[in-house]
Amino acid sequence: MDDVAKWGLPPPAVIERAIAEAPRERTARLISWTPWLAPNPSLVGHADVDFDGWVVFRIPIFRRKDGGLSAGAPSAAEVDRDGVQQRDAAGKRKFWAVISFSGVGKERWQRAVLAALADGGIVL
Repeated sequence: MDDVAKWGLPPPAVIERAIAEAPRERTARLISWTPWLAPNPSLVGHADVDFDGWVVFRIPIFRRKDGGLSAGAPSAAEVDRDGVQQRDAAGKRKFWAVISFSGVGKERWQRAVLAALADGGIVL
């Protein structure tokens, strides 16, 4: 059962429209933007954002299949004591989450980060 059915939430399209039409929160300010030029069709870059006194670095910004943008949560490479990045059984590099979200936190995070990008003049 997905969250929409489980919690009686409106469909994602309704939530996205409400977020787009809602007044922007001015709680975040873009510090820096680094475009991602590697061959990854969804990752467009990383943002460093100041949230009224605390800074989150390397926030990944993704292009969704529908063309919209989303802000991910930063992650860090899992390394051994020699500084070598660990890999799983399939050979993929391992990462661990730096932060996570619950409830409406993800929507608020995305709204604040994307507003900071827009206010910083980043047009993607």
